Formats: sequence, C-alpha cells, structure tokens
Amino acid sequence: MHQEYLDFLAAFLAAISAFFWARSALVKFQFGYDMDKELKEAMAKTARFNAIAAGFAAVAAATPAIKIAGLKLGFFI
Repeated sequence: MHQEYLDFLAAFLAAISAFFWARSALVKFQFGYDMDKELKEAMAKTARFNAIAAGFAAVAAATPAIKIAGLKLGFFI
C-alpha cells in the first residue's frame, strides 16, 4: 500500500465525519406541550449521527499515525 492512499483515506474519512456532524446539526427539534416522544426521537437521532461522526473522525485521526508507524518500520518504500 502506498502512503498516498493513507493520506487520501484520512481526508475521505474526515469528510464523511463532517457530513454526519453537519447532519446531526440539522435535526429538527419540536418543543411543546406533550412532545416528549418527538423530542426523545430527535435527540436519539442526533446522538446516533454524532456517534457515527466520532467513529469516522477517530479512524481519520489514527490514519496518519499508521502511516508514520509504517514509515518508521519500513513498510512503505
């Protein structure tokens, strides 16, 4: 595997993460009397999008570390 692919992978994963964080920010919350169920569903949706985004961001952040370790250990020429 060439090291340029890891750079592309990190950027791609970061873009996916940004998409999910933007998507979580666009969830509509409805407030009002007796709206507990709708509010709970909206909060769960936001939490799910945030968790997905955090997962992609974590892998994107780990990718440069994998690249550096691979260079130090001689996996990449």
